[in-house]
Amino acid sequence: MDHRDLLENDENLFMYKWLFITFVVIPPIIVAIKEPHTFVHSYVDLMLFAFSWPLLLLAAMYFSRRRLLMQLIERGRELQGTVRSIKVSSGKLLGFRSRYRVDRQRVAVAVRIDGEEKLIDVDVPRNSLRENAQVTILVDPLKPRHALLVKAH
Repeated sequence: MDHRDLLENDENLFMYKWLFITFVVIPPIIVAIKEPHTFVHSYVDLMLFAFSWPLLLLAAMYFSRRRLLMQLIERGRELQGTVRSIKVSSGKLLGFRSRYRVDRQRVAVAVRIDGEEKLIDVDVPRNSLRENAQVTILVDPLKPRHALLVKAH
């Protein structure tokens, strides 16, 4: 598998791009409908005071995720592993605000790095893996807690 495809197919990067586009495109439409006579002034106020921090946060999340993926592509190794446990968790453990309707789950994958077996947590889509499933993950040997599921066998 070509690891460059990870950048194109990463759902988090895709979501960050579309949220950024939504934050930039939708507000001028709303401002144009609500206040057409003072459009420029209202739009500048809205973007400076209401959307500046969300846009900066979104940009930071995008670039940090892209940097993580680039580091995994450059330094990472593909390792074969076995799913040891599926962590039943609420959305709060995965960083979501809601406790309900989380489409991702965290699994512990046992891999061998330099002859030592380590458990690595990987976030995967809900109900996509079972215990004792064989998987291939992309992991940075220097920072083994950062891993990405490449494929399940």
